[in-house]
Amino acid sequence: MRKMKSRNRVSWLLLFTLILQTFASALLIQPSSTKAVERTVTLVGDLQSELGGSSDWNPADTATKMELQPNGKYKLTGKLPAGTYEYKVAINGSWDENYGVDGKQGGDNYKLTIDTEKEVTFVYDDTTHKLTIPEPLPAEKTPRIVGDIQPDIGAGGEWTPGESTALLQDEDGDNIYTYTAQVPKGKHEFKIVLGNNWDAPNYPTDNLKLNVLKDSEITFFYNHDTKEVYTNYDAGLPDGSVNAGKLHHDTWNEAFRAPFGAIKAGQDVTLRLQTKKGDLTGAKLYLRNYNSGNTTVKDMVNAGWTTVNGEDIELWEATVTPEEKGVYGYKFTARDADAVKEYGEDTGEGGKGAAADTNAALFQMTVYDPSYKTPDWMKESVVYQIFPDRFYNGNKKNDKAKTTARGTEPIEHRDWNELPDNPRQAETEGYDGDEIWSNDFFGGDIAGIQKKLDYIESLGVNTLYLNPVAHAASNHKYDATDYKAMDPMFGSPEEFKAFTKELKKRKMHLILDGVFNHVGDDSIYFDRYGKYKTVGAYEYWASIYDLMSSKGLTETEAKKQTEAKFKKEGQEFSPYGFHNWFNIENEKVNGVYKYQAWWGFDSLPEIKSIPGEAVDYDSELNNKPFADYIMYDKDSAAKSWLDRGASGWRLDVANEVDTEFWREFRKELKEGKKEDPLILGEIWDDASEYFLGDLYDSVMNYRFRGAMIDYLKNGNAEGAENQMNAVFEDYPQEAFYALMNLMGSHDTPRAAFILGNGTDSYERAELDPKYDHELGVKRLKLAAILQMGYAGAPTLYYGDEAGVTGSKDPDDRRTYPWGSEDKDLIKHYQNIGKVRSDYHDLFSYGELHHLYAEKDVLAYARTDKKNAALVITNRGNEDKTVELDVKKLIVNNVKLTDQLNKKYKTAVKDGKLTVTVPAMSGRMLVSDKHQNLKAPKAVKDVKASESSHAVSLFWKGDAKRYAIYQTTISGAFYEKVAETKGNSIKIDNLNNGRKYYFAVVAIDKNNNESLKTESKAAIPHVALKDGNYNISNVTALKNGVIDLSNPQTVSADIKITGETETDLAEGLQSELQVKEPGKTNWTSHKGTYTAQNGEYNTFSADFLPFKEGAYQYRYAFSTDLGRTWVTSETKTVTFTKGDDTTAPATSVTLEEPAQESGQVNLKWSVEGANEPYLFTIVRDGEVIDQVLDTSATTYKDLNVTNGKVYSYEVHIYDKAGNSVKSNAVQVTPDLVMVKVTMKVNAPAYTPQGVDVTMPGSKNGWNTGAWKMTRGGAVTNDYEYTFEAQEGEVITYKYAKNSSWDQEGLADHTPGNPNDDDVSYYGYGATGTDLSFVVTNQGGNAMVVQDKILRWIDMPVVVTSHTDGQTVTSDTITLKGNAIKEGVMTINGQPVTINNDMSFSHTVNLNAGENKLNIHIEPSEENKTTIFKNDGGAIGKNTKDIVMTINKN
Repeated sequence: MRKMKSRNRVSWLLLFTLILQTFASALLIQPSSTKAVERTVTLVGDLQSELGGSSDWNPADTATKMELQPNGKYKLTGKLPAGTYEYKVAINGSWDENYGVDGKQGGDNYKLTIDTEKEVTFVYDDTTHKLTIPEPLPAEKTPRIVGDIQPDIGAGGEWTPGESTALLQDEDGDNIYTYTAQVPKGKHEFKIVLGNNWDAPNYPTDNLKLNVLKDSEITFFYNHDTKEVYTNYDAGLPDGSVNAGKLHHDTWNEAFRAPFGAIKAGQDVTLRLQTKKGDLTGAKLYLRNYNSGNTTVKDMVNAGWTTVNGEDIELWEATVTPEEKGVYGYKFTARDADAVKEYGEDTGEGGKGAAADTNAALFQMTVYDPSYKTPDWMKESVVYQIFPDRFYNGNKKNDKAKTTARGTEPIEHRDWNELPDNPRQAETEGYDGDEIWSNDFFGGDIAGIQKKLDYIESLGVNTLYLNPVAHAASNHKYDATDYKAMDPMFGSPEEFKAFTKELKKRKMHLILDGVFNHVGDDSIYFDRYGKYKTVGAYEYWASIYDLMSSKGLTETEAKKQTEAKFKKEGQEFSPYGFHNWFNIENEKVNGVYKYQAWWGFDSLPEIKSIPGEAVDYDSELNNKPFADYIMYDKDSAAKSWLDRGASGWRLDVANEVDTEFWREFRKELKEGKKEDPLILGEIWDDASEYFLGDLYDSVMNYRFRGAMIDYLKNGNAEGAENQMNAVFEDYPQEAFYALMNLMGSHDTPRAAFILGNGTDSYERAELDPKYDHELGVKRLKLAAILQMGYAGAPTLYYGDEAGVTGSKDPDDRRTYPWGSEDKDLIKHYQNIGKVRSDYHDLFSYGELHHLYAEKDVLAYARTDKKNAALVITNRGNEDKTVELDVKKLIVNNVKLTDQLNKKYKTAVKDGKLTVTVPAMSGRMLVSDKHQNLKAPKAVKDVKASESSHAVSLFWKGDAKRYAIYQTTISGAFYEKVAETKGNSIKIDNLNNGRKYYFAVVAIDKNNNESLKTESKAAIPHVALKDGNYNISNVTALKNGVIDLSNPQTVSADIKITGETETDLAEGLQSELQVKEPGKTNWTSHKGTYTAQNGEYNTFSADFLPFKEGAYQYRYAFSTDLGRTWVTSETKTVTFTKGDDTTAPATSVTLEEPAQESGQVNLKWSVEGANEPYLFTIVRDGEVIDQVLDTSATTYKDLNVTNGKVYSYEVHIYDKAGNSVKSNAVQVTPDLVMVKVTMKVNAPAYTPQGVDVTMPGSKNGWNTGAWKMTRGGAVTNDYEYTFEAQEGEVITYKYAKNSSWDQEGLADHTPGNPNDDDVSYYGYGATGTDLSFVVTNQGGNAMVVQDKILRWIDMPVVVTSHTDGQTVTSDTITLKGNAIKEGVMTINGQPVTINNDMSFSHTVNLNAGENKLNIHIEPSEENKTTIFKNDGGAIGKNTKDIVMTINKN
């Protein structure tokens, strides 16, 4: 593929600056020549015995020791038989230091599958810690450099793979190929091609650009493992390309985002982007409020540079003050001249991000109302969730208070020790139910809960959350019959009153379940079965539609007759108009009129949204009678239960009700209440949008559950900490400390089941052969420790503490096992509950610090003014000792005791805390009483005095000793540089002309440090004063004629005593200042150091005189980053027009530019051109650029701000300075509608004729919406175009044939085709959506290119043969592709799936018909790590296919 260069546009000023700068040598990054320090590197794994070792997984076995090579790498070669192996490297004979996949310490095992016995070479790089198996490419695939660079390096003609002689070689067998050449100055483009034609693979996707500022020897690299292409060239200054690999931002590091986490509206937040030093000419911050749509684009400033890990980096920063609350998104745009890269969030939540050419995802930032407050009692809560029917039967008299369940369905009374009825098992042996859903009752009630309050409190519980208790037909009660009435099977109003009275006496709180999105079809509101005196909606509309159908009446007349009929029968119409709350259609299906129901369940009719006055869109809130009934009236459903003793509401399916309804709900319920009622939403994922201060106080924190499962089941401590950090970052502290941190609920499989490796594709826990209950309980104990110590309200699901297990609903709703409890597990919960109670304030309000997360060990700290705690768990099978850095958290010598085993104690020493945690255990360490936990008092008034190469510091404080820290980036990257006993110090050996920040800390006798007190910026420099400097030899320009091809170069010398005698004075800056004819302001042109003239530094700069007249000019110098300047004498030069007075063109016409966001695109035409020389782009009266390409007709200005009005002109000049101005145009960049074209490439095996659709946030996730157009009869490319506002976030997926069961699993990071996407494995579920931010890529248009990696319903595809095919051979080789790392068999024989997901398997055939039984499923490991035990997703990738092959 050949890509041509674009036309050149060069700024004269930039061009001459670069020319002058080439006199200085360009920087080349050369590999270090130091010899590697030899260490013992051992290849360990289940292949050691095959390679001559005495045992497998033995880091001390010398038989698989790798040998150090001259190139510093380690190598081992051995013969392996066919098979699948796992391996990694261990260092120095132990497991203390070991490396796995991607060079991660303690990382996952590498995997290798070999079809036949072969010799394998392993190569380990102790710098990257990566282990590779070199596989030399065949000669015909030798990588070669191809591009316009070929003639420049003597390697053939431009863009000709067949002619290229620049062949890269892998000299050291590490799969990294190199080629070194002398490259001339200039701009070059190239690719690496694996072959001699363009049909061969070539990398990267876009040409690699190389801007060489001076002839240099450059090494080109191609990594065959990652397909990465790069060079070792580094110009050390902007070069017209952005080094995307060096861009960095971390939302969890206050060096890049301060303060951490959610911020109050009106609060400053500083955001920084890290780059390679000298790489950028500018950067912008893009900030969007998702709630309001308001977007800001802000220029970032260079905050300074520093050195990190031996590499010079630069920080660009912007400080913003969001004034309106909302969930914001932000990303960065990095620019070097015309080259632009973006940096935004990667596929993870928060933390580090990823670079992209365009469409970078946005980092999230929550901005909330400063007055936001949540109930303190919830922060102090330990919650116990009870499914009332299954907890305890305290009053057997109410067991048969009802005779029917839903409609005429009978009630199925079951014995307490039986399992819940599961109609999905109706066809299985031993099924004893009645095949009716949710009508089985066990007798649990309110009286039972009250009788067990002593037990509940023994667990440390002080708050109850009950599933619905209002009158309803089912056992779960999410199908309300009467919102305001108590269900008679749960007890009487008097019993409920006695219950809440007892709770109040015990100072306990009660959270009830509010189901206000839908009701039961067997209810006073809907009355599908005609049971109630009040007219329900279904019987009302069914009568109307029957009359319209049978008698041909109009709807109006049918209503009159219906109302008269019901009144005559003695029925009543509710004053709240129940009969008008629902959408019921005049169409029957199976004898029933259709109506809107929750997720299609006809037992749950949904409250309809209607137009009205409350809000200007369809909403439940516009139904005033409904809103009155639920919340506004004094005796409303919500208020009446609070009056009866409830403390708050958990809102069911909260995200399916208009948020404005909940906003009003919050106002109405909290107004005038002495004790703040809790408003808690059922939200399963990120709830940031509900925590802005006007909606919820809390949510069920399923994100916490997900993190715990990832750690406890999968051993992914780091991933779990990252997930918890994301929650910590997203939510305001008021909400975060009130979260309901749960391990399970009535909607999830039981925690013990999931943690015991259970999978919810099984209907009963006991049916899962891989479920290990004992293991699940052990892990559950660790979960309980982590829950009880963490910020937020630990929440227990009844019976978890007693060892209750269960798969998915209804198996997760088993009865509490009174009399057969796991007493050891209960005792464990009681112990940790006591710890929480004993240190109530610490665990309710103390600060949270994530401390340690590595493999099997997870730890965090809690601190307040009185106490400090460390909570740590070890899920492994071996004891672990870890050293934790607590220097900033707990002072030295503080002793801590494990509250779960008080014999174990430890103490802080030198800022470290060493803790040993037994296998499969945890500790809750709390500081002993009567200790001083205070750090030394911070110093005050740190002041800095600047001098040459030094800064003197002064401060106030009374400590015996102080430490001084230094940085060049405010608030970050501090390094300790000195200690002193006095209150002042001089810091020497600093760079002149560089900004520094200093922080002073007090140190006490125990070597504890106070908080840092930072100085203002200080710039060491030589102050330029009369007598210590001299400016001379300012070029005296001669009067002349304007010639734009001849820039005017002005030099000047400066001598600074003691600084310039031998070289450029450190920190010295210069600029040539020019005052043009008729102007009053000086224009600055950056000066460049060009030579040494004795004791003087010589600087040079140039300018172009466009106008005739007198020009004044002078040189200015600064040693303090431009705070102060000294200037030379002013000189004058006059330029006149020459004999050539002919205009360079008849006219220049500038078109009206389209309004776009973040850019202005100019387009012009020239009439009657006559030897033009250049164009100038004039914005608001100032020249912003010069374009030397006189055939150019367009210009893109990216340096603009939305909402600001700009005026543009284009001027055309000839060499003599004659010019013609265009007309002026005005434009205001702003958010606009962007035409978005979605392009997706589907797998080659996609069936012909299928419809591909794009369900997403813009179409209500309708799988039938947005049908894409196929690019041709045989192509697998599809396209769809729509319009959206710039800045809008589009979330979407792909599907075929309008079905979620045929979801398209796309590449989530198309900019990085070499990453390991979950779609390769066949995983698709909630949370695997794709998303992008609508961005104007030019012309108010945007193109998004996606690639579907697999279809979820096709986990295995045979491409070599078709079902029913007839062959004549005795064998066939089946070929195709399957999910990555899947477990596949054909007729019971294992089939190897290659890394590229292909497979090839030979099958013997018999004469006649042959049945090939093909089975595929995810591997057991991937069911956990990739599929997260999601039975539905696993089921879609578990298939049995029977294929017929006929042999003649």
